[in-house]
Amino acid sequence: MTAAPTAVIQIAKDYLQKEEGLVQVPEVVESNAAAWNTADLCQTPTPTEPGYAIRFKAEASTYQVHTNQDGSQIQICQAELDSLSSAAYTGPGYKVDYPVGWQVLDEGLAPGQLSRVRFLPGDAPADPSAASLFFLIERQAQAEPEAAAQATLTALKKTADSVQDVQLETPKADTKGPRVIQTLVLTQSGQSYRVRSVYVRGGSKSYRLTYQAPSNDQRFDEAFDQFVNSFAPISKP
Repeated sequence: MTAAPTAVIQIAKDYLQKEEGLVQVPEVVESNAAAWNTADLCQTPTPTEPGYAIRFKAEASTYQVHTNQDGSQIQICQAELDSLSSAAYTGPGYKVDYPVGWQVLDEGLAPGQLSRVRFLPGDAPADPSAASLFFLIERQAQAEPEAAAQATLTALKKTADSVQDVQLETPKADTKGPRVIQTLVLTQSGQSYRVRSVYVRGGSKSYRLTYQAPSNDQRFDEAFDQFVNSFAPISKP
C-alpha cells in the first residue's frame, strides 16, 4: 500500500508529540493509505476522503494516528503501552503490571493501617514525597468502592490547599466487579495536579489505584489505563 508522504508524516509526528507531551521524538513503525470520514477520522462508517493511517512508537507506547490526504486533519485514534515494556509486581492481595524502568516503593502501612505502594518514573526525585507524578495502589479500610472514594475526598480536603472539579463515575459492573472512577484537580503549595483514582473491590477490602500528575502533563495517561486494566486481586487459596 502507498505510504504517507514525508511531509504528512512530519505533521503527524509534530502533532502527536505536542498532544501527548512526549519528550522522545516518535518513530514511524508503519504508514499506509486509507480512507476516512473527515467528520471523525477514528470512526469511519462511510469513508469520504483518502488519507493515511500512521503508527508511531515513543516512550514505551504505540500510537495509531489517522490523517486526511494533506495532513490538515489529524486524530490520535489509539494508544497502547507496549506489553514488552511492562514489568509485573505482586502486592498484598493483588498483582499489577507497571511501566518498565519505573521505581516501586512499598511504603508499608500508611496512616489508618492501609497498605500503600507507589510507582515512580525513572526520572523521579530521590525523595518520593517530592514526586509530582506517580501511580499509587492503596488498600482501603472500606469494603465498598463508593465509601472508599468518599473517604479519600474527605481526607484530601483536609490536607490540600483546594480540591476542585470533583467528578464521580460508577460504570456498570463487568467481569472485574464494581468500580468507581473519581477525578479531581488538587492544588498544593501553589501547584495544580490532576488526580484520577479508580476504586475496585478485592475480597473484603477495596483498592484505590491513583494517577497524579501536573495539570499540563499527559505523558502517562494511556499507561495508567493499562495499569488499571492489568490490576487483579489475588484470591487466597
